Order: sequence, then structure tokens, then C-alpha cells
Amino acid sequence: EKLPFYTRYWKTTGGVVTSEAYGMKDIPEIIANHNMTVTWDPECGQNYAEATEGDTFLQIWVEDTQSLQLKLDAMTAAGIGGVAEWKLDFETPEVWDIIANYMNS
Repeated sequence: EKLPFYTRYWKTTGGVVTSEAYGMKDIPEIIANHNMTVTWDPECGQNYAEATEGDTFLQIWVEDTQSLQLKLDAMTAAGIGGVAEWKLDFETPEVWDIIANYMNS
């Protein structure tokens, strides 16, 4: 199974939707710069943040240790014995602790 170390930052302006990929380590700055409030979305298993600036609606479904832990828990339940990550240098340092715990279980 592959774990994403990135997420997409979505912008909707005038009905046109665009997105850009950002590493996990870049997301806190985007959230802070746009005064977004982060809430847990149990349906998708990720933290979610949004804001409106003028006529632009901004959205991020955040990949973080909490969402990665859910993925690892599902992999454990399914008996999957390995994990790959994409993309190195997009992660935050604490993800390695939860991955190490998974690999050692």
C-alpha cells in the first residue's frame, strides 16, 4: 500500500476548480495564511479546512499523522505487511514514528 505524503489545495473561482499538490509539511503554513479552521471529517478519515476569500473558495483535505494512522490500521487489519510512501521530503518528521510502529507490529 502507498501512503501519500502530500495533499491537494483546491481553489474554486467562478465555477472553475483548480488544484495544486503540496507536501504535508507545507499545509500548516497555507492553513495559517488563510485563517482556516481545521476539523476532523470522519467520513473521509482526514482533517478538512476551508476558507472563502473574495469570490474564491479554498479547500484542503489534510494528510497528516492522524489520517496516515487510519490507513495503517486498515492495512494491519487486512494483513498487509509492507508500505511505500510518496513522495519523500514531503512528509513531516513524526510520520516515521507511526510507520515504524506499523512495521514493528
